[in-house]
Amino acid sequence: FAPAIGPTVAGFVIDQADWHILFFGVFAISALIIVMSLFFIDNKPPANKGDAVLDPLSLALSTLGFGMLLYGFSALGSNGFTPVTVGTTLVGIVGVVWFFIRQTRLPHPMLRVEVLKNRRFLIGTIIGMLVQGALLAAGILMPIYIQSLRGFSATLSGLVLMPGAILMGIMNPIAGKLFDRHGPRKMAITGMSLLTLTTVAFAILNLESNIIYITIVYTVRMFSMALVNMPITTWGMNALDNKVMNHGTSVNNTLRQVAGSLGTAIIISASTMTQAATVPTFGEAQGTMFGINVAFTVCALLCLVGLVMTIALVKDRPGEEAAVDEEGARKSLLKSIMKTDVFSLPIDATVEQAMRLFVNKGISAAPIVDAHGEPVGFVSDGDILKRLSPRGASFTDPIVLINRTMIDEEGYEEKLVKLMAMPVREIGAARPICVSVHAKLPDVCRVLAENHLKKVPVLEDGHIVGIINRSDITQYSMAAYLADHPERAVGVGAGPSGQDECVEDASGVCELPSK
Repeated sequence: FAPAIGPTVAGFVIDQADWHILFFGVFAISALIIVMSLFFIDNKPPANKGDAVLDPLSLALSTLGFGMLLYGFSALGSNGFTPVTVGTTLVGIVGVVWFFIRQTRLPHPMLRVEVLKNRRFLIGTIIGMLVQGALLAAGILMPIYIQSLRGFSATLSGLVLMPGAILMGIMNPIAGKLFDRHGPRKMAITGMSLLTLTTVAFAILNLESNIIYITIVYTVRMFSMALVNMPITTWGMNALDNKVMNHGTSVNNTLRQVAGSLGTAIIISASTMTQAATVPTFGEAQGTMFGINVAFTVCALLCLVGLVMTIALVKDRPGEEAAVDEEGARKSLLKSIMKTDVFSLPIDATVEQAMRLFVNKGISAAPIVDAHGEPVGFVSDGDILKRLSPRGASFTDPIVLINRTMIDEEGYEEKLVKLMAMPVREIGAARPICVSVHAKLPDVCRVLAENHLKKVPVLEDGHIVGIINRSDITQYSMAAYLADHPERAVGVGAGPSGQDECVEDASGVCELPSK
């Protein structure tokens, strides 16, 4: 949200005051962060202390390598292929490559770049880099077009960008919910398609394009980025083992920032070089317009690469999730603890059929499936209880304009008879929240907790293969804990049945004899 809203705020400041205030503002925020860190950030050593060591040479290589690379690409656009710009770029490339190679050889690297060996994480990171470059480049190009070419104020430029920034901020948490329901593939393909189309729309702008049209296209563009950024990042990060998750976050953030900087430098360089070549023939305004068109064309090509990668490589249930780790040995934990005896209801079932299933099978909820066995709903005994409980409704009488409350006076037996004949889809959840059979247990815990659910269906290739309950996770967690801490094992033996008897200690704790 911050890179999106930045140009909007800057536009107001530039028109109403002085551009130096922007840098004073950054200075004030930085000073505030330093002061707050003195009071609010403790100095306790992290649990993984010693996993990373500050290597002076790595620090120098990363600083000089990335810095020279960024400067080199920027200077190429302004000065062309001079010995200085080419040399600077090559030095930057060598520094970055050397930095990455060195990290693979250090016993305690600053950045564990080997996380990029994970194919899914690498794909997610590359797509995120392409999106980041497209995001920042548009934030620079649009103000140039609106202010320098069209002659509008910086305030209007900020207003054009503001709806998209607000929508992106709103959509980010919503995208998280959609990710839980539908997985990354549909969202990412939709987002990358819209991003590519809107970038193409900017590539064909002219000197008479309507400002309202530009605002709408930019807003749709920011909406599309919200559909890509979070789902793709989460999808890639979920492929990593929890032990290297912090390094994955660092690598992902580093490369996205580098991509944003380099992508912006490359795209702006393309604009500058085109402008320099066409201004003598077509004039200042049209030459600058051609430069912006070419820059957005380059940006559209990058987005197209991201779209192709998304379609070809991003799957809701990709091969990497087939329950194996880097050594190919670990089976899906979720598959081992979920209940596989799944009882489902057909799409045309009635509430009576649902209740009979609950009673006969001793269950409290069941998914509703279509003719292909894919989930289209979910009903629980709680949904039935809601229908049997007294229900009231408030409304405003349009004649006397008085708010009234209707009292539900229907008896329990009447409610029950009516309820039995109702289609089960009317009382259940229309869109069930499901998890992949290859999902990691922390992600399943998050889905259950954030959505206040007791159980969710488990899918494999779009079909239900099990149900995971909160109690399943609790029992597994306790068993795993006791396996690692056998001295904490307690229980009650059956005694007469031949099983181990419980032996109470002096404190009254009942412990099973050790074997």
